[in-house]
Amino acid sequence: MEKIKQRSKEETKPVPAIYEEERCLLRSEEFIESEPDHHNVTSSFPTFYACKSALYRQRGKEIPKLPITPQDIILEGKWTRTNAGDNFLVADDGEDSRIVIFGTDININYLAASNRVYMDGTFYSSPGQFYQLYSTHGEINGRTYPLVFGLLPGKSEGIYQRFFRLLMNYCGEINVVFQPQIVMCDFEIAVRNVLQRVFPDATVKGCFFQFTQCIWKKTQSLGLATMYRNNDGVQKLVRRAASLPLAPINAVGYVWFNTLEDAEEINVDITRFADYVTEQWIEGTDVQFWNHFDNTGPRTNNILEGWHSKINKQLNAAHPNIYRLISLLQCIQANNEADIIQTSAGAKQRPQEVRYRRIDQPLTQLKNRFID
Repeated sequence: MEKIKQRSKEETKPVPAIYEEERCLLRSEEFIESEPDHHNVTSSFPTFYACKSALYRQRGKEIPKLPITPQDIILEGKWTRTNAGDNFLVADDGEDSRIVIFGTDININYLAASNRVYMDGTFYSSPGQFYQLYSTHGEINGRTYPLVFGLLPGKSEGIYQRFFRLLMNYCGEINVVFQPQIVMCDFEIAVRNVLQRVFPDATVKGCFFQFTQCIWKKTQSLGLATMYRNNDGVQKLVRRAASLPLAPINAVGYVWFNTLEDAEEINVDITRFADYVTEQWIEGTDVQFWNHFDNTGPRTNNILEGWHSKINKQLNAAHPNIYRLISLLQCIQANNEADIIQTSAGAKQRPQEVRYRRIDQPLTQLKNRFID
């Protein structure tokens, strides 16, 4: 029972889960072989109903009462520090529209030293008191790490403006100049507008993979998915639309309108698809933002999607309580620190995933075809 009490006090995992994990050890082969009186030990082990009050008292000694509203959240002591004892709370601003930012001074220095940064939000991992967990990633020793984590109450331009103002103010407090050369983000108009104001000298790029997702979603919504599979002409049209970010920027319009002239079949839905690409991407969005012809580095935020998937699996539940999320972020921070120390010392790194190499190679080939 003492171990269960200790774990209930120190961990953010649900108390019933801790109890069951420890109780199941009573029926392990190792315990049965080492404890001759294992049957009596098990029979006398308190039920969860009998000990839950004591376990929750232990939990309450370390973890504040679970908040209902953003105003109820108490951030002090261990919830504002890394596992190594460094400050982890970059900003805590507002009451009705609260924004909380986590990161370390070293992380922000790493971010400032990274010419290319990646930004994206996830809603699944965000505590219920917030709208999204917004992460900023930078490159260190050729690898990409999450360095700053923001809990945001929405996704409006005003909220993103506050988030970056708070982050830039903290950079000023610790004498760090954060002016990346390239910022990779999603296609949210609000975040793009703010990034272009906050980093006027940076090249702000939309993720190529998300561009192709937009094209495919439109294909599906117009009922063209079946024709895409069965009609070579429709398949060519959709693929050419999805590959526009790899065309030379001054040739994007020519490539697209030439594709329309060569279209073998035209119907109402194909016309709507062509109008969508023309109005949304050729004429409605700055081509510089989504074009990657001159981009010699990563063209996608796929590595962030992988990170989001990883933390979602670790949390194992949507909209976790905030203290469980902070505990996970502290663990991620500790592992990143260890990883950076190891790689800086020359430790063998995990190679780029095969699936990402498979993506990069055909993209490069397609880009070269446009050049030719």
